[in-house]
Amino acid sequence: MSESNVHYFKLLEKKHEVEEDIFKKLGNLQDFKKKRAEQQKKKARDNREREEQLLDKLDFEAKGLNDKALKSEVNAKKKEANIAEKEYKIRDFERRAIKVEEEIVQLEIELKEVESDISEHQSGSSAQKKESFPLEPTVLENE
Repeated sequence: MSESNVHYFKLLEKKHEVEEDIFKKLGNLQDFKKKRAEQQKKKARDNREREEQLLDKLDFEAKGLNDKALKSEVNAKKKEANIAEKEYKIRDFERRAIKVEEEIVQLEIELKEVESDISEHQSGSSAQKKESFPLEPTVLENE
């Protein structure tokens, strides 16, 4: 039992906390990528259905069925609106995924720093460095 052990276990606790945060962020990233893929699939389906409606419109016009042609054109316009909505959602999920990826990079940097601190602590050099070269000014230095 010593202050050194307390410090060591605090560092270990911090390390595992950061690892946990990384895994949570990775889960969020997977969710965003999955949702983006779902929206891309729906967008592709809407594009197909819009094209089918436009083909139906041409077919109905050729047959002289203007009412049905107009209905097909209206349905195609609705699909275009759905496609625009899907594109917005896709961009939103991509933006959110990029943000999470950046957060993961920051957490990985933090993890490396904590692992370095643990390694220094285990080698016994960190206590000596901190005592001989304080990083922050102390109250005594101001007097």
